[in-house]
Amino acid sequence: MRRVRFHGGSGSRILRGATGGCGPATPARIGRPGSSTPAPPDSKVEAGSAEGRRGRRPIKPPMQDQFHGGIGGDAMPARTYVALNRKGGVGKTSTCFHWGGELARRGQRVLLIDLDPQRNLTDKLLMDPETGEVPEVPYEETVAALFDPEVYVEDRASLVRPTRHANVSVLPGAHRMEHLNMGNPATDDRQLVLRDFVDEVRDRFDSIICDCPPNIMIGSWAAMAAGDGVIVPLQAEDFGAMGLKLLNESLVQVRREANPGLALLGYLLMMYDDKSPLHRAYAQTIRDSYPGRVLETAVPVSRDLKMAVTTGLPITLFKPRSKAAKVMQALCDELLARDGSAELKEVA
Repeated sequence: MRRVRFHGGSGSRILRGATGGCGPATPARIGRPGSSTPAPPDSKVEAGSAEGRRGRRPIKPPMQDQFHGGIGGDAMPARTYVALNRKGGVGKTSTCFHWGGELARRGQRVLLIDLDPQRNLTDKLLMDPETGEVPEVPYEETVAALFDPEVYVEDRASLVRPTRHANVSVLPGAHRMEHLNMGNPATDDRQLVLRDFVDEVRDRFDSIICDCPPNIMIGSWAAMAAGDGVIVPLQAEDFGAMGLKLLNESLVQVRREANPGLALLGYLLMMYDDKSPLHRAYAQTIRDSYPGRVLETAVPVSRDLKMAVTTGLPITLFKPRSKAAKVMQALCDELLARDGSAELKEVA
């Protein structure tokens, strides 16, 4: 049984319930801050930190083996990637799932952060392969705990959960994240909470991948503020490519106001049928409109990719010799080659 104590008001209340997840993870210490206003992101004493809660003993950090692979002695800090598009249904979650799986297959320690209120990425990563059931993850043990001013976590690294896949961990998503996407993210005090979290855990991983909702609200904005590179999955169709101008404007604004090191890794054509004249025409139009920004790798329409997601396995583990697996390997190669290129800093 799990005990979570909320502090505040005239007393305390205890919630009891089973802890979800597919492996042991240190439960988060939760409470209500003394003030309803969260500490500014650049405050020297952050709300919920040990320093900000005088007289309370901080939680012991989680064991290193909670994260597959532990902490490499000479490992470089993780690179943080963001999958983003203002339109839904273009393959963002599928890209994160298969891309992260291929990186892990290569031996990287991967953390997937689910910022989409649909939390499909979380469900597939934590799904029981035998029953297909997905464990319930308490709200205060999800990514929403970083953004909700009514909840704080004394040890934020404890929110990370292992999955059944070697080298893959997840920061679970929450359906209620959609209720936290209010107001202008550029002026929101929470815009840097994800960057602070990433800074705390990045030494434990090689790659961190953020799956964003189809909007530029606080979740997506915070991911860009924390990220090193952005990948934009889109379909080679009129509606699929709409909104790129506004998306680029958001990237420029984030770079100017919050994260000058953010790079556009490229636009990724998803569900692409190279036999379709319509797809070929739109693909050429996008390449002509955004020269050098469209990835050479295009992810095809593939039954194998859909079946892999259904079983909860990345394609390079589900069917490693398939065409779809080879495409995902090529995509991984191309993204790693593009990462860090100075010329990718220009967007508009």
